Amino acid sequence: MKNKNLITLNQIIGMLFYSFGVSAIVFTSLGASPIDAATYYANELIPIFDGIIPNMSGQGVWLIIFNTIIAIGLLIFSKRYNIWINILVSISIGLIFNLGLFTYQKIFNITGVMNNSSSLLLRIGIAFIGINMMSFGIAYLAYKKLYGTPFDELAIEVEKSIKKYYLSKIILDGSFLIIASILGIIYKDIFKQIGLFTIVVLAGLGPLINIYINILTKNKNRKEMNNELK
Repeated sequence: MKNKNLITLNQIIGMLFYSFGVSAIVFTSLGASPIDAATYYANELIPIFDGIIPNMSGQGVWLIIFNTIIAIGLLIFSKRYNIWINILVSISIGLIFNLGLFTYQKIFNITGVMNNSSSLLLRIGIAFIGINMMSFGIAYLAYKKLYGTPFDELAIEVEKSIKKYYLSKIILDGSFLIIASILGIIYKDIFKQIGLFTIVVLAGLGPLINIYINILTKNKNRKEMNNELK
């Protein structure tokens, strides 16, 4: 029971960092990752989920929908019958994302602080904190061998065919960037969530994840050495 509680706690910690990181980047409107940009535009074009949870955006629900569609595809084509666990993770992340977006809006007052002439530096700072939180969350889940979203599982599945993980990420991110761009054009503001920081996320997320995994691994090794010396 203790191990199960610890696993659950670690899963929650990873999802909290990841979700609050993603929502920070989306909140700044400097450019989100392709899948997050796609869900943003989907929600703006079809805002039927706004307000399901009072005063909260419906983008988290669209994130759940996109991941569920991916999960169904994985179930059909790769017979991943345990994919329902990843769907539960995506539901949790979608809800936490909404909470994070709501929290940032309340803290920074989007109609006040974020709209004044000096807000750019503040937005850049929030976005950089966001990508670090996002990277740490992914690294923590990977390090603890816990569950990611169906999108993460799809990247692993594609890697089996092309043998290189970074290529599978490029293919998937490129595909969702096309989807996000089409939705952004329909929305008539393609640069609302596709911008400079989209490139930062695409280029920097992988290296940051590796850095945090190395840090977590080194800390574990250091603790093991200290225990041996006691």
